[in-house]
Amino acid sequence: MVIVKGSTTMQNNNIPPIPDIKGDTNVLLDLFYHHSLQPPGLRHDTDYGDIDRLNELGGKVLELVITKHLFDRGGSMLTVSEIQNERHTFLNDDHIVLWTSQSGLARRLRFPPGQEQWINNPLEMRRLLNSYIGALYIRNGLHVVTDWVTGLIDPNAEPIRGGASIGSTSSNTSDLAPPYTPSAPPQPSSPPPPLPIPHSPTSPSSSGPSSSLVTLALFNQTAAQKRIKITYPAQMEGPPHQPMWTVQCCLDDIQRGSGTATSQKQAKLIAAQQAYHAMGW
Repeated sequence: MVIVKGSTTMQNNNIPPIPDIKGDTNVLLDLFYHHSLQPPGLRHDTDYGDIDRLNELGGKVLELVITKHLFDRGGSMLTVSEIQNERHTFLNDDHIVLWTSQSGLARRLRFPPGQEQWINNPLEMRRLLNSYIGALYIRNGLHVVTDWVTGLIDPNAEPIRGGASIGSTSSNTSDLAPPYTPSAPPQPSSPPPPLPIPHSPTSPSSSGPSSSLVTLALFNQTAAQKRIKITYPAQMEGPPHQPMWTVQCCLDDIQRGSGTATSQKQAKLIAAQQAYHAMGW
């Protein structure tokens, strides 16, 4: 099968392998079990919500990566109309079915008995692709999504390999936006209160923010800047109405923190805060 668009021809044997999403059983179950197989009243994941949210996010990320690739493409600079037309062609049903089929993504989807024909349904395959890209974005980072999608639309493109990403031109920049820096507050009219006694040099907080100030966004950004892979293996104990979550924070497959709480999100935050200080950040 060959798809021809204008002067561009894409062979199906050039499809790059799909990146794995590791360390998150919940998102894999949501991705590869068709929504008709999900039991009614299923609790939403406290981290990403549900598959519909991943579908929405992934669709926008896919459009962004394709748009940026066309924007930066060598040769003559494309006009806005040309970018829109080529992006529309890349996102047509033929490409979506081809990408999900040849990457092996479609074969991993579990359908109800007798509904195997859905594997060739463009709407079902678009939902699967968008949702996978959304999960890949929040778990592996934008540079991983950019490498893979760029390989789909341009097999001859050089991979990023963790370097420059959308929104940057330097190979040392992160794929995350720079942190927001608020303007300086107005000077108080009265003298400030005495400063608290500083921690001893051996205190983990002396070299960085205290645990209460370390957010998941800060932790993920710091790890991305250092090109460190993050995974969060999670385990739930207790009855469904009163769960107790234990989440580990692994950096490059080495456990650096662990958190326990009644919600998975809070346990994940505690684990990330421990890992942040364990790494001396």
